[in-house]
Formats: sequence, C-alpha cells, structure tokens
Amino acid sequence: MHAHVRAVEAALPGMLPLPGEGSLAGNLRAWLDRALALHAAILPALAGLTTQPKLLARLAESPALPGGDPGVRAEFADYLRAEQRLGRVAPTADPRAAATLLVGVCHDLVLGRLLDPAGAPPRTDPELVDALVDTLLRGVAAAGSG
Repeated sequence: MHAHVRAVEAALPGMLPLPGEGSLAGNLRAWLDRALALHAAILPALAGLTTQPKLLARLAESPALPGGDPGVRAEFADYLRAEQRLGRVAPTADPRAAATLLVGVCHDLVLGRLLDPAGAPPRTDPELVDALVDTLLRGVAAAGSG
C-alpha cells in the first residue's frame, strides 16, 4: 500500500504551491485538485481492504501512509499556518479544521462514486471545486450573523 501511494504521488502532475506564491484561491484549488486526484487513485485500493479486518488493523498500526489522509491533512494544515504567518489567511482561521474539511470533501466525492457500482469513475467537477474553494475562502456566515 505504501508503494502504491508513493507511485501515485510521483505520477501526479505539477508541484503544490508554496506559501506566499500565486493567489490564495489558486493555491487552494491546486491543493484540492491534487488531493482529489490522490484520493481517487488510492481509495479504491483501500476500499478493497474493508473485508480484511486483520490487514486493516495492521495498516492502522503502521505510520501514516505517505500522501494518504493523515499526510494530506497535516501538509495542508502546515501550508495554511505558513499562509497565516504571511497574513494571507485570517489569524482566527483554524488550519486543522480547514484541512479536515479538505480531506472530508475528498472522501465524500471519491467514495460516493466508488460505492455506486453503476456510477461513473471518480472525476473532479471543476465548478464544484471552484465553489468549494470560494466557500473555504469566504465561509458560510452572512455579515453580522455571527
């Protein structure tokens, strides 16, 4: 499983943006696009393990999969903390919560399609990705509704 994840990561195009480079919206989109591609490639293999509880237990005891959920979550949270230090992310934003939302979106979009045998293969809907990035940037509360 570790070798599979490393191979998938190596095959993903492009590099993740560095803090302070480009626009924050563009960077969030790049993170989400990459996380979705990674999950679409590795979750089918992990889903096959659900019928093997001993193997799942062994996998749970091993270090986080490189680039897997804990890796993506931690890396994205670190990226957001760096953007906070640069003043591009609000000091009140919680990078861990935002990173968990990013991974949750990946699980929802990828697993939803994997669990539907008649459904189309997982793919990224560019309009939904744009809406997710916009929601992450702006939040959901109306002004003054706190």
